[in-house]
Amino acid sequence: MILTLYALGTDANRRRLVFVLGLIMLSSLALAVGLILVAVFLDALFIRGPGAAATWLPWIFLSVIGYAVADWPTEIIAQDLGHDYVLRIHKLIAERTVMLPLVYFDEDRSGQIGVTATSGVLFAANALAMMLRPMLHGAASAGLASVFLIVIDW
Repeated sequence: MILTLYALGTDANRRRLVFVLGLIMLSSLALAVGLILVAVFLDALFIRGPGAAATWLPWIFLSVIGYAVADWPTEIIAQDLGHDYVLRIHKLIAERTVMLPLVYFDEDRSGQIGVTATSGVLFAANALAMMLRPMLHGAASAGLASVFLIVIDW
């Protein structure tokens, strides 16, 4: 779907799409670092005591700040980009619909165009914020943290 959005977008939309994907990766990385630091903090707390664990708190705080710095603009830019893609896809649907012969429009096909123009376009345009971002935050962050912790424990 991301490749389709890339193909449908204007040059400005493509640049913003790549930028948002980069920000999503950075925020996923910051989230993974935060998870790793929390695990290291808990390890220090239970093995070496509160004094040793306290040294990890500033690093956890910095990872939270890093996550927020990468994630907040991602949400804002992705919403704006989704709006632009809604307009762009509606324009493309309108241009192609006008070229269809009048006999094409029976009740089923008119309804299909209506469904595509409403829910389908919104789903596609918001794929970054509503689908890709949560998947990367869940999968990539947990995966990176797990691999790191397995390497540390072994």
